[in-house]
Amino acid sequence: ITAATIALVSQHVGAGERRKADRVVGQTILLALTVALVLATGGWLVRHELLATMGAEGRVFTDALAYIEVIFYSLPFTFLFFAFRSALQGAGDTRTAMWLVFVSAGLNVVVDPFLILGWGPFLPMGTRGAAWASLASRAFATIVGVGILLRGGYGVRLHLSDLWPVKEDLTRLLRIGYPATLDGWARSSAAVVMASFVTPFGTAAIAAYGIGVRMMSVTWSVAGAVGQATATGVGQNLGAKTPDRAGRVTWIATGGTMAFLGAAAVVGLVFPEPLYRIFIDDPAIVAEGKIFMYV
Repeated sequence: ITAATIALVSQHVGAGERRKADRVVGQTILLALTVALVLATGGWLVRHELLATMGAEGRVFTDALAYIEVIFYSLPFTFLFFAFRSALQGAGDTRTAMWLVFVSAGLNVVVDPFLILGWGPFLPMGTRGAAWASLASRAFATIVGVGILLRGGYGVRLHLSDLWPVKEDLTRLLRIGYPATLDGWARSSAAVVMASFVTPFGTAAIAAYGIGVRMMSVTWSVAGAVGQATATGVGQNLGAKTPDRAGRVTWIATGGTMAFLGAAAVVGLVFPEPLYRIFIDDPAIVAEGKIFMYV
């Protein structure tokens, strides 16, 4: 959904068609909320079977279940924030969403220990507390983001009249977005399969794999952010009928991303153990993590 939104909004903005860009934003909000509610409901109904399929047992099953039962509630907030961010990115504004993510993440970090460990007047909730903290931070970011879209002034604006379904716009969003959806499903399914492979090897392997994926996600986030910025630059230049500039944007973004990822790989190869000890000092987990980082 976000890939299609960035593509369509950026092209309309590049062509000077602001009202059409606004209408895409409204249809994106409608589509994102609908999909999120379907996925959240379906996921919550099969949560036990989902974890069992991944091979979770005992304490891992219990803690994971406590987490995803709450996280499914947060999906509508997550999808709406993605819609807000992609709408602004398509219009060329990447900073507003960035600052909102920083504030939201900071809120999450502050609230986490109170709910996970039971600081102050709160009871310790473990992984369920982590999920509630995530839900609260996502809800905050989403409410502020939707408010920004309603007020306008950031390149695009959400008009309540645009929340009524428009077949043509929804069809375009689905047609452009479905390849990215298949790509996301493939990667998510692969992650689930990988987790099911790792689970039988015990807690140390599960922890090492989880920490390793989190560290890798830092580089993925940078690459993804550059990719979205590239999509905006390409879309606006295509809308403005300047394809040569669109190609130049692509080459510059590709070179910069590969240079960053190369540097990150060197750091991971040279300092695998210190990187893992930032998260945990268990020798068994660090040993597993070192192998993970090398590969």
